[in-house]
Amino acid sequence: MANPNAIIPLLFIVIWTTHFQAIIVHGKRHCFFTRKFTVHVTNKLPPKSDPLKLHCGSKDDDLGFHTLSPNQSFSWGFCENFVPNTLFFCHIWWGYNKDIGFESFNFEFHDGCIPDGSQCFWEPVRSSTRPEDNPSGSSKANWSIHGRRTRDFRSLGSQSVMNFIRF
Repeated sequence: MANPNAIIPLLFIVIWTTHFQAIIVHGKRHCFFTRKFTVHVTNKLPPKSDPLKLHCGSKDDDLGFHTLSPNQSFSWGFCENFVPNTLFFCHIWWGYNKDIGFESFNFEFHDGCIPDGSQCFWEPVRSSTRPEDNPSGSSKANWSIHGRRTRDFRSLGSQSVMNFIRF
């Protein structure tokens, strides 16, 4: 016969996992012992631009492919992992030859998140072609090595931080 003291922890685990499955099935996401984050990617390319193609995910979640027209957004929420290793990434394509991959959320840095850390914002924008904005003096968009575009992090006041991904 099994030891009754060994059955109690097993029963607790079964009830606990069933409870969390019920929460997920009903679409309610509660973060126990961790923080909840929401990441927003908004297409800030010029109004008559080609649509932006976007694919985001993590090791565990594939958020799918999305097509964003100018000023359209894609957002998702998640609970930070109990073990601090949460990482989401995105890949963006624009036009025929412009693309970039980036970490949309990294548990270590929280790039793109407003000071309270719960909302993270990313905005792909077109690079300036003004010579004063490009130290090389070229009138072409600012491209980095291997065709990867640079990311420019700018503060927009004390209430928010936006990350601009330049094309």
